[in-house]
Amino acid sequence: MDTTERSTTFITRWPLVACLAMVVAIPGWAAAQSAFSGIVVFGTSLSDPGNAFALVGDANTPHDFDLNPLLIPSAPYAEGGHHFSNGATWIEQYARSVGLAGSVRPALSAESGGATNFAVGAARAYNDGINFNLTRQVDTFMQRSGGVAPAQALYVIEMGSNDIRDAFALYAGGGNGGPILGAALGSIAANIQRLYLAGARNFLVWAARTSH
Repeated sequence: MDTTERSTTFITRWPLVACLAMVVAIPGWAAAQSAFSGIVVFGTSLSDPGNAFALVGDANTPHDFDLNPLLIPSAPYAEGGHHFSNGATWIEQYARSVGLAGSVRPALSAESGGATNFAVGAARAYNDGINFNLTRQVDTFMQRSGGVAPAQALYVIEMGSNDIRDAFALYAGGGNGGPILGAALGSIAANIQRLYLAGARNFLVWAARTSH
């Protein structure tokens, strides 16, 4: 597989939106990609392995979904390793299947030990001035890597769902959420280009759905 050619085409054809969804459960995909040297993750609560807890220290207790099946937790659960889910996230499960579990542990923890998962619950792609958002996550990675993005690693960007929720909230109140969506798309594209210029060649970019 010529990963350089594939990635160059990806960047050229999707310079602004960069919305490629890849399903890791497809038979043979994991086996074919297990040669990655590591996994670098930027994302939200769907990929957060404990970074939000490391940053803030807040924890929650699992709620009764029978009472409110749509409740979005305000903090990670104390049980299960300070995740926003009731177990390992999707990227942790995938990493374990290809022998790269160490790289997707919480990179912002004091005991990160070389982990490269920078996903934080409530992150946005655009800068809302509050959360540990996409550009800050990429900034942190670049600072630690000396400005180099190893070409053999897989770069995951699971981002945009919270931006959509922010935009919908504005629309619901009679405002215009368009600028938020534009800023989010611009940020995702800019950070992909930034990583590419630093050496990254393998990208897995989520199509956004609403989350936390």
